[in-house]
Formats: sequence, C-alpha cells, structure tokens
Amino acid sequence: MKLKTIKEAKEKNEIDFKDTDPSKELPELIAKKVERKIKDGAKDYSQEWKDSIKLVDWALDELNISKPISVSSPRWPQYLEFIGSATEAMHKARNDFGTVV
Repeated sequence: MKLKTIKEAKEKNEIDFKDTDPSKELPELIAKKVERKIKDGAKDYSQEWKDSIKLVDWALDELNISKPISVSSPRWPQYLEFIGSATEAMHKARNDFGTVV
C-alpha cells in the first residue's frame, strides 16, 4: 500500500487489520476504530444492550477482533477502557448507564 493510499484509507476509516495475536495490545489506530464502533452501536436504538460489556463485545466481533485472553494480557486494560467508553456512550445516547458487571 502506497503512502498516499494509507493516508486516504485512514481518512475513510478503512484500515484493514488482521488480529493474529490476541495476547498483544491493539494498535492505537485500531483501538480508536473500536471506540467509534462502540459509539455507533450505542446510538443504534434498534439494539437493546443488556450492559456495556455486550456493546463492547459486539463492537469487537463486528471488527473481527478478539477479546483479551486473560487479565494478564496487555489487551486487558484496553478492554476495560472500552467498557468505560461504552458506559459513557450509552449514557449520552440513551440517558442510561447500563449495567457493568
């Protein structure tokens, strides 16, 4: 992929990411993509999210990204941040904090 093509892909949010090692932390650009997916999911009123975790798991699944393998995984802190973001996004979109288990 040429530099110009990468820049255009970033602007269009079309970065292709293959999650080959779920034990590693997600790159910043991909983590931001997950955050956007979470916000979009929170605004989807056809979905009735049971809790913030369900929203996060849905976003990761939609992007073909694995959840952290264990709490000792470098990806675990990101997962916790995603849950916090999902709670905030649900509150803003629906005036509901959801349930964080």
